[in-house]
Amino acid sequence: MKRLSIYCAIILLFFFGSSAYAEKLRGNAVPRQSLPSELKSFDVVDYYVPLKKVKPIGRLQSMRGTAIVIHKNKKQAYFAQKRDKLYKGDQ
Repeated sequence: MKRLSIYCAIILLFFFGSSAYAEKLRGNAVPRQSLPSELKSFDVVDYYVPLKKVKPIGRLQSMRGTAIVIHKNKKQAYFAQKRDKLYKGDQ
């Protein structure tokens, strides 16, 4: 029984103490239908979308409220979070 409790504690710590759990919290409070019409053609996701084979030009230093980053060449969009990498052409 004690061993089962330890396993459960480890699993809870892994899920709730990891950055993967924090990633799931992006933009969840914003209903899709309330997005501006310019974003209706994008599949706005709740997780960071890195660009492969492209060097980032910086990171998002700070923000207030909710922000959406759109990758210029990929027609991809995601809810931003502090410290996300930014690429040339991102909007």
